[in-house]
Amino acid sequence: KSIPPRNGNIVKFLKNHHQEQLEKLVLKNQIEIGIVEDIRNFVKQKCSLEKSYAEGLLKLSTNFQNKKIPNIPDIASCTKDSEKKKKEKKQRRVSLSGDENLAGLSPAFQQRNEGFEGSDSGSSVKPSNVWQIWKTVLDENEKVAKARLAAIEVLQEDVVTDSKNFKQQKTQHVKKNIDHLVIVQKDLQNCVQEYQKLKKFYDEEGGVTSSEDKEVKKSRKVRKKVSPSLSTTNAYVLSMLTANTHQDRYFRTDLQQAVENLELGAYQRIRRYFSLISRTEILSAVAAKASFNKIKDLSEESSRQYNVACYMSYYPVLEHHVQYQAKPVGHQEPSISTNQDEGHVLRKECRKWAIRVAREAKAIQEMEKRLSTLKSSTSAGSGSKDMPADQVEAKVEELEHILRRSTTSKLKEETKISFLREKLGPEVDKWLSEIPSARSSGTEEFVTNFHQQNDEELNEVPPSQPMKTLSKTRGSQ
Repeated sequence: KSIPPRNGNIVKFLKNHHQEQLEKLVLKNQIEIGIVEDIRNFVKQKCSLEKSYAEGLLKLSTNFQNKKIPNIPDIASCTKDSEKKKKEKKQRRVSLSGDENLAGLSPAFQQRNEGFEGSDSGSSVKPSNVWQIWKTVLDENEKVAKARLAAIEVLQEDVVTDSKNFKQQKTQHVKKNIDHLVIVQKDLQNCVQEYQKLKKFYDEEGGVTSSEDKEVKKSRKVRKKVSPSLSTTNAYVLSMLTANTHQDRYFRTDLQQAVENLELGAYQRIRRYFSLISRTEILSAVAAKASFNKIKDLSEESSRQYNVACYMSYYPVLEHHVQYQAKPVGHQEPSISTNQDEGHVLRKECRKWAIRVAREAKAIQEMEKRLSTLKSSTSAGSGSKDMPADQVEAKVEELEHILRRSTTSKLKEETKISFLREKLGPEVDKWLSEIPSARSSGTEEFVTNFHQQNDEELNEVPPSQPMKTLSKTRGSQ
């Protein structure tokens, strides 16, 4: 609160006070224009960045959507197609003669499908395979990009364009309002000037002077002060009341109205800008959250088993288990027989199969140890002392192929022995018990003794030679 001087030119003090008020009002207007301009530039640059990102995201999603994505449906749609195929193709068997019978899906596949169809984990999200989820990812990213572009358009129209127009209005409006306030201040100054004149008359009648120097005051005699006249006093009091009333009117009405007129609703507009920026950002974030929550739920419900089942349903050839069946020639059903001295051939072959099983078991054990050693050296990032890492990896791949062949060979020999044991019964166990040291020694001793006694006979026939060839060979001997 500014207090005018008790003695002195109060009109001059008032003019300086009014001039300072005008300067601060102009400065306030400039500050308001400055923050509006800063908001406009910030939103404009932010929209440029957001637009560049949204357009790039939209282009990226569109490019991947235009690529050929495998249209592998989920289990629900796959099973409908498979049921139609089941009616047309009932079994898929390949006979020895080369005839093919069409079959449906394997029992494991059917069981897996039934498990996915009948499962109810309580989740409202149905499982989807990775191809369908990938399409959803692209679709949702496209939605997010379009939502961002829509938000950018709103901000550019309601903030950038509106703030630019508001700045122009505010710049043009300031001179008019300042000129109006200057007129109001001039009226107040005239009123105070009248008050100053009457105050001077009142002071002079009362013997109060303000222009004397201190030295003159000391040299003069002290004069006796007299009271001013009643008319002068009344005029002085009424002029002071009038000036104060005018000052109060100026401060409470004219000045406040001038401040408000200069603002042109700037703070309400700025508040609306902030609210609009926040609301559009929240809406974009909510849209993105909903999209990615959907993707997250779908990905959590997806599993390897489900994806493989979907792929197998769409390409059922991977689930068709090919097996061969013996086709009878004439009226005779093909089966294993020991007639016509074939029992001796089967006995000899059974012993060879047993020794091959033992050999392969020992070889598999040794190769697994060697593979474990080589893999541990490659996992460390460096090869062994004798060979570099690339040669170690090639050696590992070679040993894995050998291990696979040995395991398959062992399985085939064991299957043939089991088949003979099933068809011929205890006679096969008797043949195996006749192998030297088979009952009293372990596998290594069993292999060694049998190899020493039958090495020449075993090497005469390759492992892949069929039974028919073996029979002819023995007959020729």
